[in-house]
Amino acid sequence: MDEQLDKHLARIFSENNKKGFEECEVTKVVEEWELDPKKLKISKFITEWAYGSVYKGVYEGKQVAVKILDLRDEKKRTTLTKAFAQEVSIWHKLDHPNVARLIGASKKLPEVSTRGRRWKWNFAARNHSWEKHRAGYCIVVEYVSGGTLRSHLLKNSILGRRLSLNSVTKLALDVARGLSYLHSKKVIPRDV
Repeated sequence: MDEQLDKHLARIFSENNKKGFEECEVTKVVEEWELDPKKLKISKFITEWAYGSVYKGVYEGKQVAVKILDLRDEKKRTTLTKAFAQEVSIWHKLDHPNVARLIGASKKLPEVSTRGRRWKWNFAARNHSWEKHRAGYCIVVEYVSGGTLRSHLLKNSILGRRLSLNSVTKLALDVARGLSYLHSKKVIPRDV
């Protein structure tokens, strides 16, 4: 068996092979979570965070949040790319009404269509530069209107509104159900 394999490999890689190694067909491995970045439309900057930015967008007709990692810093790049792979490989398996659903992710940022116009990633859009995202990866999740729980609570506090006991109880139960689900899957969220 080894002899047959050796002969086969020798034939493929021999100098006499007319095709040559460069022309061999390579099959690209597509991850389960990989989305088609050409279908992604970015519409609005939402916020900055420690490792990138978050934008509102549309993917296949659904409103989404697009989390784009800033990979310009070579010192952080290896750590961030490993964290990206780990986060996406775990998140794509999760399915619960109290956990934002992962739509997909991409390791490549293409030109992105916004409102029918083609924008390049190095285009500065309304006081926010795309330049830093040219080497970034993106994670696309379902868009949850109203923002984070923290921003919801702060907004009501600043406006002097008191949330009803029923509202607070519902929020607490929703958070507890989401956390319980994550813990049942051996996932420890770091950004609740």
